[in-house]
Amino acid sequence: MKRRDLLLAAALSPVASLAKAVPNPSLDALKEIGRAALVQKAVPADPAALRAALGLLSHAHLSDHTGSLNAKVAEDFAAGATVQVDGWVMSRTEACVCALIVLQEEGA
Repeated sequence: MKRRDLLLAAALSPVASLAKAVPNPSLDALKEIGRAALVQKAVPADPAALRAALGLLSHAHLSDHTGSLNAKVAEDFAAGATVQVDGWVMSRTEACVCALIVLQEEGA
């Protein structure tokens, strides 16, 4: 399994939406990446802007869009739309997903 597949699988799983109720080490790693992306200003710090970048409606759950987000990740890499976050090169979509998870948990 590729790192990006693991990231998206963890981020888009139903567990991601239950972050407050269920501790999950892989989710913690995603949140760490999301925080780093926000601090480095690799992605917008506004949930609405992140949702727009991901093509999500305001109340859509990430897990409802696994297919379209996976396709968007592939498109990002094909177009060179990558960001470097904490030493990782990732698609802009992956960084946005991780940042959105952090902001949602913080209630932003």
